[in-house]
Amino acid sequence: MMPNLQLNWVKEGTGLEKDFRSMVVGWQTVVDTLNATVLRFNSKYFEKADDPHHPMKLIAVKAVVVASLREIKLMLEKWQNRLHQRSALSQGTKDLKKSLNPILLKIDGLKEVRNLAFHFGDPLQDPDELLGLYENIDEYKIDELNTMLRALVDLGFQMRQDALEAEERLRVSNP
Repeated sequence: MMPNLQLNWVKEGTGLEKDFRSMVVGWQTVVDTLNATVLRFNSKYFEKADDPHHPMKLIAVKAVVVASLREIKLMLEKWQNRLHQRSALSQGTKDLKKSLNPILLKIDGLKEVRNLAFHFGDPLQDPDELLGLYENIDEYKIDELNTMLRALVDLGFQMRQDALEAEERLRVSNP
């Protein structure tokens, strides 16, 4: 079996180095998971719609994408706090988050979708609430979801850069 270079890189770190390295590798896993979710969405969205269940399949896939946006946003907020506590949060990250704030605020309104997508509560939901939620999800525009996703990914990569730079400073100061 091939050695896992990323895991070895994290293991070889000490103290805060290891912490920053795990942030970098962890973010890559988030991005890989996101890419898989987007691929699934695209496979459903762009397939032939001659299946009478196609509209509900799109709602289900949109729900997972929307719920992922909310989860990633919550994680990025916690990550930002960790970087700040370790004096590793750059002004570039602060400025980027501020510029993205109008987009990020839209994600906060998607709470119910998160609960259904990750807790699979659909069968237990009040029928009228469920129908209303499905109709709302159905109305989400692809471009708007993509804008939200790009904003989160951009912010995550900026924070990844903060972690890489902090790890580099530690490594150079403690050879």
